[in-house]
Amino acid sequence: MMRRMSQDWPPQAPPPPWQQAPPPPSWPPPPPPQAPPAWQQPQPWQQGPPAYPYPGPPPQRTGTDGFAITSLIFGILPCLGGLLGVIFGFVALSRIKRRGGGGHGMAITGIVFGFLWMLAIAGLAVTGALNPTRDSGGRVKTKTFVTLSEVRVGDCVAEKPPGEVSGLTVKPCVQPHLAEVYYVTTMHDASYPGDQAVDDFAVARCRQQLPIYVDATPDHTGYDIYYVQPTRTSWAGGNRVVVCMLRKQSGQLTGSAKGAGPAPS
Repeated sequence: MMRRMSQDWPPQAPPPPWQQAPPPPSWPPPPPPQAPPAWQQPQPWQQGPPAYPYPGPPPQRTGTDGFAITSLIFGILPCLGGLLGVIFGFVALSRIKRRGGGGHGMAITGIVFGFLWMLAIAGLAVTGALNPTRDSGGRVKTKTFVTLSEVRVGDCVAEKPPGEVSGLTVKPCVQPHLAEVYYVTTMHDASYPGDQAVDDFAVARCRQQLPIYVDATPDHTGYDIYYVQPTRTSWAGGNRVVVCMLRKQSGQLTGSAKGAGPAPS
């Protein structure tokens, strides 16, 4: 069953409207900015005392460098085969470049002479290694064959060569030998001068040099003269050597005849 609600109650008034909150009391304005006290003021950076100046380059020397002088001396005199001249020369160049001074030319000269001495000594060592038939004094150590361009004064000839001579068989002079070489020279004519001219040249030189070699008066040496001279064929091949040899009139030689005077009878 439906029932109707009674309307006896007095009607309710509408709620009051929302009221805005009163404005907040006004605050006093902030005080103006004040400058910070002097002790809070930013201070400019103060420069420190001036730094000490950097030392400049050492003064340039004007005298001759002592190492350059030493290099020149050791380069001319073969001390340690010229090695000291090279070492002192490079040290001198380095010192002159850094410190100044004179002696650059001396150092270069010492280095050059040092290297020349080193090359010369190396060449002699190689020659000795490639030519083991001679000792350090150039004397023959064993019997061997040498070409005419390799023959030296003082070589002792073991035997007479047969036919056209291109060289000689030599041996130590302490052993009995046939002849001894006492003079070697080369003819320098532009062209072959002829058989007679070559023979005259060889005879004149060999007669002149024999008494000097054995220390005797000319024509009283007591030795016979043998010589090897170039021919037209050898001349064309570049061989223009004249070799003079002494020989006893009989028998063989023992030892060297150099400075020994006339041949013993």
